Amino acid sequence: MITPVAQVDPIEISGAIITFASLANYDLIKEKNININDIVEISRRGDVIPHIDHVVNKVTPNHVLAPINCPSCSTKLVIESKFLKCPNTQNCLAQILGSLKLFCDVLEIKGISDKTIEKLYSANLIKLPGDFYKLKVSDFVNLAGLGDKSGTNIVNQIQSKKQLNLKQILTASSIPNFSSKRIQQLINSGFDTPDKILDITVSQLESLPMIQITLAKKIKEGIDSKKIWIKSILSQATLKPIHQS
Repeated sequence: MITPVAQVDPIEISGAIITFASLANYDLIKEKNININDIVEISRRGDVIPHIDHVVNKVTPNHVLAPINCPSCSTKLVIESKFLKCPNTQNCLAQILGSLKLFCDVLEIKGISDKTIEKLYSANLIKLPGDFYKLKVSDFVNLAGLGDKSGTNIVNQIQSKKQLNLKQILTASSIPNFSSKRIQQLINSGFDTPDKILDITVSQLESLPMIQITLAKKIKEGIDSKKIWIKSILSQATLKPIHQS
């Protein structure tokens, strides 16, 4: 998903210096008629995420135009609902790095930043999430800004997250259109093993409460697109019994 972000002149709000603000989606840009150089009002919702409330002084006519191609891989973007998406899920570098980062975030692996993930990927040390478990301290020695100490901390963090339940594995695989809530629904409905999830059919999904044919197809497509990712985690992690959290 391509999420628009506005860069603004630095301003202090609730004790924090704000230089960027979320615009959520391009429908919001159209609705608020926002363009470059416009003077806007910003608030921090929940005192956390800065958002643009409205245009105070319209400087540039009309609204900023949405990009046509993915800024990472140049693939033509598609519109899904009100969001712009890059359909190149398998080869778009930004999506690959984002999914690897999400794996670390879901499992709360600390000390591994976006830049570190990018360095590991560029060095061909990780390509799939299961590769994190194969990392050795020596792999970090020749990476700029890293070394034995940071490598030891990261490797220890990763190895401490090796015992995972099915929900953690599926959530950490960042499967499109398959939310944590839906994952739990399937597990509760008896699809409680990796094989049952990987082999699930559209008709089986459609038979479940609150899952209609359109969503069933999207979930199935999402699972199929991430099979390699799911299997890479399963090949390295220890699957905990379903009753454990």
